Amino acid sequence: MQILLYIFGGLSSLMGIFILVTASKYQFKHLGLTFGGLSYLIGGILTITQLNWWFVIGAWILAFAIRKIFGDPTKT
Repeated sequence: MQILLYIFGGLSSLMGIFILVTASKYQFKHLGLTFGGLSYLIGGILTITQLNWWFVIGAWILAFAIRKIFGDPTKT
């Protein structure tokens, strides 16, 4: 069971890193990308360190709520 936590935590962390790299393209001005990426990254790291499912589940729910509030970035 621990290996699944490591896999999901690692994938969530990687997704958070890639989203933050994308947010750097917008100079971190779009709050939805920045907070969503931080949510995925922090949730993944906490899942790996604490070995608990609730962190990754909470991070995904929080990221989807952030996306609904701030929306997607517009192409410029």
